Amino acid sequence: MQWAYGVSHFQIADTHLSPESYDLAKSAVAVPVSQLKLMLQDLLTKRFRLTLHRESRMLPLYQLVVAKGGPKLPPANAQSSLHSAESLPRVQGGSFVFVDNSIQEFAAKFSQLNGVDLPVVDRTGIQGTFDIVLKSAATAAREGDGAALFAIVQDQLGLKLEPAKAPFDVIVIDHAEKPSAN
Repeated sequence: MQWAYGVSHFQIADTHLSPESYDLAKSAVAVPVSQLKLMLQDLLTKRFRLTLHRESRMLPLYQLVVAKGGPKLPPANAQSSLHSAESLPRVQGGSFVFVDNSIQEFAAKFSQLNGVDLPVVDRTGIQGTFDIVLKSAATAAREGDGAALFAIVQDQLGLKLEPAKAPFDVIVIDHAEKPSAN
């Protein structure tokens, strides 16, 4: 559902769905992603009798801001036509490595780490892309230690995570059933 509707897990509300997973479909021919998403939405509607609506809700989050003392980021990367397409950071020697990421991309990837329980939104205003290395962060994430991850970000990057609330568009599932037979 996240992929089909272009939302994150925290943007799907009121889910009383079972955690079962299903192999839904395969395409024999190449289809543009935008068309695949529409096809998957149609399949979810027909096979699962999915009904939903969209609304805006105030949700808790962490805002990433510049800490007292200022940012401690590495030099910004030179402008290039290449850009990281990785959805998560690399793990190298117990460190997380975020290659060629804007601070907005860093925040989005950071929110997916084990131990970070809310989405992270960039409020730093810092422009450019950076190669960011968070030393010892992989160990903290493996242990689900969000406090340690937050401390690492503040100590190593001069950025701080603060709790806040903001409006998000969410998908509210009104109805869903086990899938119909093929």
